[in-house]
Parts: sequence; structure tokens; C-alpha cells
Amino acid sequence: MKKIKVLLLGLCLTQSLYSYEYDEKDVYHILSSTTLGYVGETLLHKSSSLSDTQKIIFGATPTIAIGAYKEYVDDKTSDNGDMILNVLGALTGAYLGNYFNNKYFFKLNHEGATKTTKLTMGYNF
Repeated sequence: MKKIKVLLLGLCLTQSLYSYEYDEKDVYHILSSTTLGYVGETLLHKSSSLSDTQKIIFGATPTIAIGAYKEYVDDKTSDNGDMILNVLGALTGAYLGNYFNNKYFFKLNHEGATKTTKLTMGYNF
């Protein structure tokens, strides 16, 4: 049932994006919201005991709110395509952030006595 809901939501969003005319600014909308969604999830990832789904939703929420405010301030009140791109970008960025934060880890250690810095990277199987 959950897969059917996701499929239907995807079809609705695809139909909305299909009828939308793209321009150069739309690329900036989706790239900036993807980046901010990734950062939001990354900030929540290690510092909270939320589930993965909650981290994705709460990590994307500030980006969606910023995008909604920007669209509210803009003069184009009848255009929903920018907001759809903001939401898709934020959720995509938060999802990618959650995936990479679960699979990869980075640790930076600095030893003051020897004046060395060690970067440790790992992958969780």
C-alpha cells in the first residue's frame, strides 16, 4: 500500500512538472534546495535520535519553508512549478543526505603535540 501511495504521488508530481515550462532559474531552484535539504539532514543526522524518515522530513522542512517564503515574496503568485521544484529538491537532498550519512562516515582528528591532522573515512556495509 505504501508503494502505491508513493507511486501515485510521483505520478501527480510528474504530471505537474510535465506541464511546466522550464527556464534557467529553475535549475537554481532545484540545486539550491537540494543542497539545503542535504545540509539540513546532515545537521540532524548525528545530533538526534529520530528515525530516518523523521530526519528526512525535518531536514527538508526548513528548506521548504524558505522556498515558500521566497515564492510568497515573489510577484508570480499563480506559478506552482517553482514551489514543486523546491519541495522535490529539498526532499531529494535530505534523502541523499540520509543515505550518505548512513553509509559513509568521516572523522577528523588533530593531534596538537605532533601537529598532525588525520582524516579517517569509512563505509558501512
